[in-house]
Amino acid sequence: MTAAEDWRPTTVLTPERIAAARAHPAFEAAVLALARTSVTTYSGHPLLNIVASDRGRFVVAMLVARLHQEGRLTPANLKQLAAQQGFASPGRTSALIALMRWAGYLTGELRNLVPTPKFFAAHRERIAGELYAVGHVSPAAQSVAEGLADDALLCRFLAALCREFDSGGRLIDQAPQMEFSIERVGAFLVLNDLMLRAGETDAPLEVSVSAYSRRFAISRPQVHLVLRQAQAGGFLDWRDGCVVVRPSLHEGLKDFFAGVIVANSLAAEEAIAV
Repeated sequence: MTAAEDWRPTTVLTPERIAAARAHPAFEAAVLALARTSVTTYSGHPLLNIVASDRGRFVVAMLVARLHQEGRLTPANLKQLAAQQGFASPGRTSALIALMRWAGYLTGELRNLVPTPKFFAAHRERIAGELYAVGHVSPAAQSVAEGLADDALLCRFLAALCREFDSGGRLIDQAPQMEFSIERVGAFLVLNDLMLRAGETDAPLEVSVSAYSRRFAISRPQVHLVLRQAQAGGFLDWRDGCVVVRPSLHEGLKDFFAGVIVANSLAAEEAIAV
């Protein structure tokens, strides 16, 4: 499994918590803010995309932060935890470790790794944006977002988020109809951008395959594949360089982001309960 959400069902995303998140009066605003954050804070590179998707690299950050907080950040433990979480094979994790060491995100002896300030800085903007979005419905998320200049708080939050999936689980289980967008690098970003551009209308949108290719560091055939799969799933109509976004795309992303809101809210509560 290579996608960040390729986990088994988790106990924290209970139907009651999901229903409460969706019933919150600011839920719609939180969903739009989450979609916007996923697009605007994306930082991709073709080399990174070969090793793991953007969301996959975020999962690695959670694993690293957790092991660092627990004082057992070693390559062996990182590979073991990644396998237990159903995230990646030992070989793929080894490749990620090597890439992170090369890029300056991890330092220390090979058997005793330490995340660098660059590691935390690389994730701070994205996590802050996500938590500010979740903050529409969660005071704890808002509080953590405002305190992320503190590496220790950022580490506690990531570690708490990671532990939520010890019993197994996939965020995408909240929106199984959207699983194709998780399996394909860049697909989730393209769909979020289309939803944001469309708003509440079904007016045709001009779509440039080349522009999406450059923006999200994916190939043009990959963009074509994403649009074809989304069309086959009934999420949009794509013809003559234009896309019409269907309500099913909005609903699918709402289903997914409801799980994101619950998971982040619970992790934020744990991070500040120190």
